[in-house]
Amino acid sequence: MTISIADNSPRVSYTVGQGSTQTSFTVPFEFFNNTDLNVFVDGTLKTITTHYTVSGGDGSTGSVSISVTGITGGSTVVITRDIALERTTDFPVSGAFNIVALNTELDRIVAIAADLEDKASRALQLTDFDAAVSLVLPTVDTRKGKTLAFNASTGAVEAGPSISDVQTVSAASTDIALLADIQDGTTATNAITIAASNNANIASVGAISTNVTTVAGIASNVTTVAGIASNVTTVAGDTTHIQALGPISSNITTVAGAVTNVNTVATNIASVNSVATNIASVVAVASDLAETVSEIETVANDLAESTSEIDTVATNIANVNAVGNNIANVNTVASNNSNINAVAADATDIGTVASNISNVNAVGGVSANVTTVAGIASNVTTVAGISANVTTVAGATTNINTVATDISGTNNIGTVAGAIANVNNTGGSIANVNIVANNLTSVNAFGNQYVISGSTPSSPSEGLLWFDTSSDTMKVYNGSSFQNAGSSVNGTTNRSNYVVGTNSGSYNGSTTIFPATYDAGFLDVFLNGVRLDPADFTATNGTSVTLDTAATSGDTLSVVGYGTFVLADHYSKTQADARYAQLSGATFTGDVSGTNATLSGYLRGPASFTIDPAAHGDNTGTVVIAGNLQVDGTTTTINSTTLTVDDKNIVVASGAADAAAANGAGLTVDGASATILYQSSGDKFLFNKPIGLGGWTITETGGSLYFATGGVNKMKLDASGNLDVVGNVNTNATIS
Repeated sequence: MTISIADNSPRVSYTVGQGSTQTSFTVPFEFFNNTDLNVFVDGTLKTITTHYTVSGGDGSTGSVSISVTGITGGSTVVITRDIALERTTDFPVSGAFNIVALNTELDRIVAIAADLEDKASRALQLTDFDAAVSLVLPTVDTRKGKTLAFNASTGAVEAGPSISDVQTVSAASTDIALLADIQDGTTATNAITIAASNNANIASVGAISTNVTTVAGIASNVTTVAGIASNVTTVAGDTTHIQALGPISSNITTVAGAVTNVNTVATNIASVNSVATNIASVVAVASDLAETVSEIETVANDLAESTSEIDTVATNIANVNAVGNNIANVNTVASNNSNINAVAADATDIGTVASNISNVNAVGGVSANVTTVAGIASNVTTVAGISANVTTVAGATTNINTVATDISGTNNIGTVAGAIANVNNTGGSIANVNIVANNLTSVNAFGNQYVISGSTPSSPSEGLLWFDTSSDTMKVYNGSSFQNAGSSVNGTTNRSNYVVGTNSGSYNGSTTIFPATYDAGFLDVFLNGVRLDPADFTATNGTSVTLDTAATSGDTLSVVGYGTFVLADHYSKTQADARYAQLSGATFTGDVSGTNATLSGYLRGPASFTIDPAAHGDNTGTVVIAGNLQVDGTTTTINSTTLTVDDKNIVVASGAADAAAANGAGLTVDGASATILYQSSGDKFLFNKPIGLGGWTITETGGSLYFATGGVNKMKLDASGNLDVVGNVNTNATIS
């Protein structure tokens, strides 16, 4: 029989349905031995006799008998052919031989070629037109744990990035998309570039984010203190009088009687303690912001809150700067801490102060504050955060002005000195406050492009970011309307679970409509744990899901929304398929230029295939075959005017088994209908035109040979051997 590679794919696949059993599988391709077949069930290679038997073959098709019951989801049975690459028959070098054996051997060769083509088509390979590059894998130690890559210059195979690095990048794809959005204008413009240029400042602020939040909560107090910065400077410059209070600390007890004034400070004491407790966290934010990614995450998380602490600080940044510019004075007060402590420990001296109560009364509204401070003396001594002192000072603005006028007669200095540890804490973190102040332009620029509200901002400009608190969704203005800056889903998934008929949050117990947040087309709906087909519900508005058929009270319904994102600067599969040639083959509609092309297989073309050396289109140039040329077609046509052959012998009817097979071989001159043909009968050449020898012409007519010169027959030799000669016959022999 004849085997065609095109009709002889050595592979067939069958599917056995779940729970179904099939015991016979057809082998539609020819095979010779039972061992030529490989049988796989769900990817596992089975063993002949042990698991299956084979019928048919011996150069024909057949079948495989094996019992297969479909597993969950169904089973797959694949049968392939893999004929051993060997010669099974030798033929004699001459004489008769077994034609059947020859056909079988040729069929085996064709089948082996089909097997090899099947393997080659499933392997990694270069396209026919690709330049010659190495596809040899790197050594095993070089490629362990690495991805397969191709050299950027040569295209040769090389070890790529490690698998763990690729997985790390893949896991961070959402973060990468977010960074791209806040840089390329989707969410913000050049935000990363701006942040990077202020890396040191952002790092310092990030390390004290908790304390920044605390300071933002007492922004009005900071503003008050900043407004009397000159008075604070005056107090700080009079350390002599502060030290003078030490010997009269006992008299401070008398001041405690003026509780009305002290109560003003006491009202804000909770804020004072809060700042004191969190001063270490303020420093921690500065360290955290030294990291490239965390600084952005810190700012982004803060700005996503309904009330942003950064916005609050930015609004009052001028006041923060005022405090920072006078930090030297605060430090001066701190350097006299020991004197203040002496006041607290010396009850006798406080009695002296009591004898001078008229002077204490001049202090005015701060006497109540002293009482409050006295009540939390241990607290102030142990922790006393600087923000608490800011609150205290803010409540005593009038008294501080009095101190500035008459520094020697006031006792507000004693109050400040009693909380000197808190002042020191603020001074130790002033660099972080200055960092925020120095980057105020960038902070304000972002603040101008960011709005937090439950209603649509009025008169928005293109690129404006709006965090919609009514739906907890970040949106961006595209010039005509607001659209979601990212997925409506916060994170990878957003899950909503309901018991049908039971009110829960915004769910009113309906049996058909269920609240949910999702991106249309990116959600799954489950009823009693069973995933519903999208045709069974409507989910287009992003806020609710409506069932086509009402659920039953007591059923459980779950809605799972999936987060989406779009990668910037990338090709989709459709775009990539249209732009790049496939390893398995491609069609080019334009010219392909190059230097050399090395192929490992065929050079294929259309039914009429032209090789045109330069100059193109004028039938000039030279095509060089640097090796033997074999033409397997039925006709070879040469249209050139001159044919030059260096070989000394031209073989026709090549491969003819005998004279009969070579019968009719020869040479034909087109147009003249002249032929020189071999005739096996009689083993001779036939000429259908006269033969010219010099001036002579030899012609065969009617079975006789005529020898002519000058167009006149001079001699005739007929089939009987008679010779007619025109002219004389000269001979030295006897004619009989």
